[in-house]
Amino acid sequence: MALRWFGDAAHAHVMERANTRVEAATIHLATRIKTAVSRSQPTTGTGTRKKGLDPSKPGEFPKFVIGSFRRSIQWEVDRPLGGRALTGRVGTNDPRGRWFEFGTRKMKRRPWLTLALSMWKLELRLILETGMLPK
Repeated sequence: MALRWFGDAAHAHVMERANTRVEAATIHLATRIKTAVSRSQPTTGTGTRKKGLDPSKPGEFPKFVIGSFRRSIQWEVDRPLGGRALTGRVGTNDPRGRWFEFGTRKMKRRPWLTLALSMWKLELRLILETGMLPK
């Protein structure tokens, strides 16, 4: 009996499942973060002059005033070429993301990204290992 090799097809199947799971975990984390930074607060002023009257405490997710930081949170997944590792990224190009995460001289940190990873790492693991979304 001749041995039939399905290595290339098996590899393609595994990589497609991995792609799907990494993308699902990345989207899940971005959605969780957007929900976490959606806590409102009383405000004063209007438009770009709006100011929050009850900001988040150090160590908490930042609260929103007009929601532009929340809208700036994006995700992306790098697809593998030639067997490279898959990479999912969640982040923002808004400078406030860095200020919240690491703090400034005048503001203690509101670690929106590291806090999210520590809070939801078990959910992310479940998605990556089983492909199932948590309930």
